[in-house]
Amino acid sequence: MPRERRNEHGGRAGGEESHAVAVGVFDGVHRGHLAVLGYLRAVGDQLRVPTAVVTFDPHPLAVLRPESAPRLLSDVDERARLLRSTGLVDHVGVIRFDRRVAGQPAEDFVRTELVDGLGARAVVVGRDFRFGAGRAGDVALLEELGGCYGFTTLGVPLLAAGRGESRCSSTFVRRLVEAGRLEVAARLLGRPYELCGMAESVLPGADLPIQLPPGRCLPPHGRYYARLVDVIGRVHRATVSLSASDAVVARLPRSAAPPPPGRIRLAFGRFLGAPLDAALPA
Repeated sequence: MPRERRNEHGGRAGGEESHAVAVGVFDGVHRGHLAVLGYLRAVGDQLRVPTAVVTFDPHPLAVLRPESAPRLLSDVDERARLLRSTGLVDHVGVIRFDRRVAGQPAEDFVRTELVDGLGARAVVVGRDFRFGAGRAGDVALLEELGGCYGFTTLGVPLLAAGRGESRCSSTFVRRLVEAGRLEVAARLLGRPYELCGMAESVLPGADLPIQLPPGRCLPPHGRYYARLVDVIGRVHRATVSLSASDAVVARLPRSAAPPPPGRIRLAFGRFLGAPLDAALPA
């Protein structure tokens, strides 16, 4: 009998229920990920089972090679929100990635997390997906294990970013964001690049400091047009300043009521110039 699995984002996924399952980090939930999720939904509909995504937190490289860990496009809460917002995913499960998970043999991972945990009837991954201790598992091994455990495997071809460009990957999107190529990044994400953080309580007309979680992928220092969505879902026009110290400050129209303190989202638009600290006279 499959063990019960408590889904951290969106209810319960497990117990006796079968699923079509996609596995991966899904950082940023870009168009390449959407291609995988489209196949996942189609397979789930064909099998008449709900769809589930299994993702990892922290990023595996933060545990395996911390010096090489990437700056993230989305934290795990934002990732879960983005996955659910596609309409292609019924459940999102998060595996806490640690040394124990890193050392788990590939077959053990499939048996405990996918088969026992989610009753996998189908497993959908990118064609370059690797898993298990030493990255020993791949699509071919999933196909072999599927024959033993009763699930089908689909390795989805990688999506090209554009004519003559790299494939659509989280790594490529990070490079675009860090280079300030936000319009190109937005095309690959299917939306403007966003940062999530915590807004403080401020008086009307005051600049709004925003605390970001560590390790986020940031565009170059400067001022940007932005759309700010506050904790209660109100949308504000703003300019955002990202300083050389990575401090983030939002400036709303003086007539606008300040957003309440809490978690906010900043969607980046056009670059405007030097950050506020550099633009102010000495």
